[in-house]
Amino acid sequence: MFNPSPSPPPRKSSRWRRRAITAAAFIALAIWGYVAARKAIGDYLGGQDLLYRISLATAETLRAPSGYLPIRWRGFSAFSDGLLAQNKSGNSLTELRALNLNAHLNASKLWKRKVFVERAEVQRLQAAFGQDAAKLLVDELPGAPRLYAPNEGGAPVPMDVGELAVDKADLFWGKARESNGAFREITASFWPDRKNLVVFGYGGRLQQHGFPETKVSAFQLYYEQPTIRIDSGTLTLGERGQIVVNGTLQFTKPGAMDLGLHCQHCPSGPFLSEETRSKFEGSFNSDLRVKQELGSDKAATAEGEISAEDGLLQNVSALEKVADLTGEERFRKLKFNQLSAKFRWTAPELSVADFVAESKGLLRVEGDFRIKNETIYGSFQLGVSAEALKSIPGAREEVFEKERDGYYWTRVKIEGPIKNPRENLKERLVAGAKRYYEKKLIAPLQFILRPGREIIEKLEGLF
Repeated sequence: MFNPSPSPPPRKSSRWRRRAITAAAFIALAIWGYVAARKAIGDYLGGQDLLYRISLATAETLRAPSGYLPIRWRGFSAFSDGLLAQNKSGNSLTELRALNLNAHLNASKLWKRKVFVERAEVQRLQAAFGQDAAKLLVDELPGAPRLYAPNEGGAPVPMDVGELAVDKADLFWGKARESNGAFREITASFWPDRKNLVVFGYGGRLQQHGFPETKVSAFQLYYEQPTIRIDSGTLTLGERGQIVVNGTLQFTKPGAMDLGLHCQHCPSGPFLSEETRSKFEGSFNSDLRVKQELGSDKAATAEGEISAEDGLLQNVSALEKVADLTGEERFRKLKFNQLSAKFRWTAPELSVADFVAESKGLLRVEGDFRIKNETIYGSFQLGVSAEALKSIPGAREEVFEKERDGYYWTRVKIEGPIKNPRENLKERLVAGAKRYYEKKLIAPLQFILRPGREIIEKLEGLF
């Protein structure tokens, strides 16, 4: 009988079994590692230690004690109802409030306990530079976060931010009312540049005491504490007016504002009093420099050149009387072909040099003047056309004696309250007319006395 010997167990199946057990162990270890890592990351993200260290990092960036309201996490996205930074003793950023923050973290660097925020978004932000400016902040946080000062105890978590986008922001500066200014309702994006910030923005309004409110088209800033550098900014005023701005705001003690403005097609109305707006209309071009000491009661100074476009002077009683006297209707609505000057303004004094006003073919005025405390002091050369002078007896012969550039000229001085100044023209016109008629006494009296008397009375009532 044939009995075959038993075959040995297959070695291949035992090797696969060992490999399967090893793989299962690795999978189990990986799952355990993933769960443990996720729990560790969750504990790290949700712990007070990270909130504390992020607050320290923010405090160092802003150079002011800072703190967040509790941070909530959804995966690697963080949410907080508010951020507060306060620096009551500083001369730069005094207070910052931010509402409804969210940020997305890059998880690849968390295992190194380093936070990299790819993009952070803030719904509402207000910042003040100066103690008095901080009084203008109106947005209240829904809670009071604990503030941590820079270098307070522990080390801040290493944190980098790719971009910070702010939906609406208000920035305030200045101490006294005369130096207050603000950006309101602007939309901005911030990019860190080491410890500094690059800022792009658009929309909203710019307000500065002593100047009309303008709309913000776009701007680019660079913040290097304690200085904001305006690399470029474009503002609009009225329908056609455009103002290009550059310069610096320095928040030292005392601080300083130094801005260059290039104005094109700007309406004059917003810069004039209500009474003056009823008499003068037109737009202007200007290049000027505005300087101000921030944090003090000193008013701003402005210096530059200005020229008007389509200037029109009307509803002026003296010009109405001149039109009646000369029969020249253009005096009632005086259109300027040229209106330009150099100026320096330091409230309450305005100094004007190289002033030129010309209504071509009718009159031209050249001179300098200054206005201080509602009082004017001026010296002018007044040129008037021969056609306009012919109706004023003696004017050509006695007052406007020099001829140049198509006009007859005389020097006029003005001094006194700006609403009712004294001038030396009227009395010379009256004296010239009287001398004119005295020379004509050889003529029959009936043709001299009545017309002469009426003209002299009109001259005496001109101004």
